[in-house]
Amino acid sequence: MTLRHLFIPLLTLLSLLQAEDGFVPVNSVAATVNGEVITKSEIRMAALPIIRQLSERYPKRGPEFQRQTEKTLKRVLNEMIDRELILDKFKELGGDIPEQTIKEEVKNQIDQLYGGDEVTFLNELKRIGMSRKNFEKSQRDKIIVGSLKQQRYATVGAITPSEIQNEFNKEKARFRDTSKDVGDFYKIFLPPGKSQQEFDANFVKGQKIVEALKSGKRDFQQTARELSTDGLADKGGEWFGVKRGDLNEEFAAVLFDSKPGDILGPVPSNFGFSIIKVKKLHFTLPTKITPEIKNHIENKLSAEKRLLAYESWIKRLRNDSLINIYAFKD
Repeated sequence: MTLRHLFIPLLTLLSLLQAEDGFVPVNSVAATVNGEVITKSEIRMAALPIIRQLSERYPKRGPEFQRQTEKTLKRVLNEMIDRELILDKFKELGGDIPEQTIKEEVKNQIDQLYGGDEVTFLNELKRIGMSRKNFEKSQRDKIIVGSLKQQRYATVGAITPSEIQNEFNKEKARFRDTSKDVGDFYKIFLPPGKSQQEFDANFVKGQKIVEALKSGKRDFQQTARELSTDGLADKGGEWFGVKRGDLNEEFAAVLFDSKPGDILGPVPSNFGFSIIKVKKLHFTLPTKITPEIKNHIENKLSAEKRLLAYESWIKRLRNDSLINIYAFKD
């Protein structure tokens, strides 16, 4: 590491981190990348759409909301570090973005996030401590990053026939006609109850049964005879040769995404709860690569190659840079 590298974070902090539009307090800094500052407000603004979704999912904003929010902020921070690295590369290449493109992107953001209400948009910027100038800069940066990423992705080579064949052999079950799926399984069925309280109590009862079955404290078929309330309880809950189309969609999705020996559930439905032990799944696998399958495999492998090439490029950029993280750490 050079003396320049040692002094960049120190000088940055001692100068109280001059931003493009003025003074940035030290405690607002989330990270520096080669001396460039990433602020906490930038990260919160970038994470805002996701945090809004989390607020709707966890209206009480309890521990899980906090955990998911912290996870989101850490992920956004890492994305913004990568962004700064890409911007450095863009400057090195002498690139430029027209001002009109930036203005259009800002307008799109206001339309999408705030229904075109500029006042609400400006109030939100004020609340999180970000100027409009810095927001416009963030949109410019986003356009640049997207453009350079696209260039990196475009350099990936063609998918070879052997790669397509190998992927097909490995993932045949994914390309099957699922309407022909047939399952052999054992089932314990519990009624839903006549009230929400009974519904909740029966679900908890189902969870305890599953725990006992998985730990070996209970035998599945014997438990089915004792507790199940469906027509096959006296046979130990045997449901063999059941076609996918004869099952409700949620039940089928759980069953046919499992493997023999799995104990699943309780799976809720309008009729009650099902606890399942998978005996065997019968799939009709494709024997040849159709044009549709070939196209699907090519798209998948191309995406994987592009992502791998991009991650390798970013890793090289990170290794050649000085990165200091001050907030949202693990």
